Amino acid sequence: MSVYTDTLRVPVRNTGTLTRGHFVPPPHKNAAYMDAPIHVHALGFNISAAHMHVTMLEALDVQPGQTFLDAGCGCGVIAAVAAYMVGKTGKVLAVDTKKDCVELSRSNLDLLKEGNEE
Repeated sequence: MSVYTDTLRVPVRNTGTLTRGHFVPPPHKNAAYMDAPIHVHALGFNISAAHMHVTMLEALDVQPGQTFLDAGCGCGVIAAVAAYMVGKTGKVLAVDTKKDCVELSRSNLDLLKEGNEE
């Protein structure tokens, strides 16, 4: 399974493309397409650089049917990519100690689900 980035998008298999911009809060949209971390000061968390997301997912070798835990889910981007990778037979659990992050993740993932049957 190949996951890679051109710093703009994270394509995963043949399921389409998730862009980091779908997950970054509006005040930080301009930074979404740079391969650099984003500090979301208002919510007190960081969104890692896109290459770090890819490095982590490749190292974990996430496979269809697996269960994936996203601890410290922040904006939900890793949970979304992992959901594509584990597929319909897998499961993704996303947790965070910050209520605002859980709400942001849930909102982002709900918006993503509206346009995707998977």
